[in-house]
Amino acid sequence: MQARTESLIEKNEQLKDLNQALQESSLSDPLTGLRNRRYVFEEMPRTLDDVRRKLEKDAKAAEDLPELVFMMIDMDQFKPINDTYGHAAGDAVLLKFRDLLKSVTRS
Repeated sequence: MQARTESLIEKNEQLKDLNQALQESSLSDPLTGLRNRRYVFEEMPRTLDDVRRKLEKDAKAAEDLPELVFMMIDMDQFKPINDTYGHAAGDAVLLKFRDLLKSVTRS
């Protein structure tokens, strides 16, 4: 009975880890690794709530908080790149654009 309980505990931990990995992968684009729209709508409200609570607790805490910037980018007219040059070329454009964004923004 003890061995079965330990096995179930281990399986539960594995399931918890897999669920966490699935949740994380659903918040990022698989090609670029950049956060996606779902991340903005699901995770950012939590971040803002954390900041709000810190400020309500201590107004002087605002001096220690970094600036918050949220950016969503939609690449208009991207489909013709894939249609004309192929998906590999489109992927290369997306990766170059990711690199450009990362070079001019904080993580």
